[in-house]
Amino acid sequence: KRCKYSSRNYKYNYKNKYFVEGSFRRDGSSRFSKDVRWGNFYSFGGAWVVTKESFLENNNVLSNLRLKGSYGELGNNRGIGYFPYIQAYSTGWNNLDQTGVLLGGVVDPNLTWEKTSSLNAGVDLGFLNNRIQATVEYYEKKSVDLIYDKPLPLSTGNSSIKTNIGALKNYGWEFTLSTENIRTDNFSWSSNLNFSLDKNKITELAGGNFISGTKRYEVGKSLFEFWIQEYAGVDSADGKMMWYKDVTDKNGNTTKETTKTYSEATDYKAGCALPDLYGGISTSLNAYGFDFSIALTYQLGGQGYDYTYATLMNSAQGAGTNYHNDILNAWTPENKYTDVPKLNAKESNNNSTSTRFLTSTSYLSLQNISVGYTLPKNWIAKLGCESLRVYFVADNVALLSARKGYDPRTNWNGESNYNYSALRSISGGITMKF
Repeated sequence: KRCKYSSRNYKYNYKNKYFVEGSFRRDGSSRFSKDVRWGNFYSFGGAWVVTKESFLENNNVLSNLRLKGSYGELGNNRGIGYFPYIQAYSTGWNNLDQTGVLLGGVVDPNLTWEKTSSLNAGVDLGFLNNRIQATVEYYEKKSVDLIYDKPLPLSTGNSSIKTNIGALKNYGWEFTLSTENIRTDNFSWSSNLNFSLDKNKITELAGGNFISGTKRYEVGKSLFEFWIQEYAGVDSADGKMMWYKDVTDKNGNTTKETTKTYSEATDYKAGCALPDLYGGISTSLNAYGFDFSIALTYQLGGQGYDYTYATLMNSAQGAGTNYHNDILNAWTPENKYTDVPKLNAKESNNNSTSTRFLTSTSYLSLQNISVGYTLPKNWIAKLGCESLRVYFVADNVALLSARKGYDPRTNWNGESNYNYSALRSISGGITMKF
C-alpha cells in the first residue's frame, strides 16, 4: 500500500517572461518497515524568455532565446514484493532430509525508498522567425539507494538479498535541430535532426565490487561495461579454441597468455553496451497536394552480446539442430587459418561466454516512409466532403547492422537473446473529411 500524506504545487508567471514552478509531496509505503516508511520528494524549475527583454526586442535574427532548468526527486518501491523486510520461515526438509522449520530468504530490515533525482538545464533557440529552431540540453539523473538483489555466497544458503546497494548516475547532452528549408504557397520542405550523448557511472556500491552475468559492478565504472573472457582465436595446428589468461610470476609480474582450458580464462573489461551517439533524422515535403516524409534512426558505437549467434555456433549441437552459416568456415586440415574452431561434440565450451560473440551495435534504421496525395477541392465537390487524401505508409522498412539478423534495438543492456525485431508493415488508405 502506498499512502500519499501531502502534496503541494506552486506556479508563478510574470509577463510571460519569467516562469517558476515547484512541488512537494510526502509518501509512505507499507512495503517498508515503520522506521523507514516515509519519504519526502520535491521538485522545482524555472525559465527565462530572454527575447522578450527590451535589449533583444528589435533584432532581426534571433526570434527565440529561452533559458530553462529544473530539478526534482521521486521515490520508487516497485518490484520488491509486499513485505520484503520481514524475515519469513517455512516448514519442510533441509539438505539432510530432516523436517523442521526452515529460514526463508535472508532480508534487510532497513530496506527503504530508492530515490531518483533529475537535473535538467538547457536553452531553446529560434532564428529567422523560427524557421531554424534548436535545443541544447544537459541532463543528470541520479538513482540513490538502488534496490537490487545483491548476490550472496551459496554457502549462506541464499543466492541473494534484496537491499539498497548504492548509487548510479546517468548524464549527457541532447541536441535537436529543426529547419524549414523552403516555404512557399505551393511547396514546403522541413527537416529534423536529433542526437544524444549519454554516459553512465556507478557512484556508490555497498559491499564492494561484484559480477552479475556479463557485467561487473564497480564504483567509477559504467553499469553497462562487459567483463567477460577474451577470445584468443583458433590454434591453427589442432583447431581448438583459445582464450586469454593472466599469469603472475614469482616477482609479481603479470603477463597475458593463451589457454585452451576455458575455466582458466580471466575476465577482462571488453567494451560497453552504451553507444557513443544515437538519434534520428527526418524530412518531409509538400508540393501541389503531394506529401512525402521519411524518418531514420541511427546509433554509433557500443557493443552487444549476441546469445542467439552463440547458440547457432555451438560445436556440440545435437542432430537436427540449426547452425549459423558461419559454421561452414570451421577449422579443418584444409582450412587451418580461421576464427571458427573445429567441430567437436566434446568441446562444449566453444560457445561459452567470451568476446567471440560481442558485436558492434551501430545501426541505421529506416523507420518510416509516408506518401500521400490530397485531391483538389474542385475534384471532390460532388462527393460532399471537405478534403480527400490517398496515402501509403511503410513502417520498420529496413535495418543495417553489423551482423545480418542481429537487431541492436531490442535491448538496452547490450544482450540480445531470441528477441524479434519490430514487424515490417505496409498499409494504405483514404482519409475523408466532411
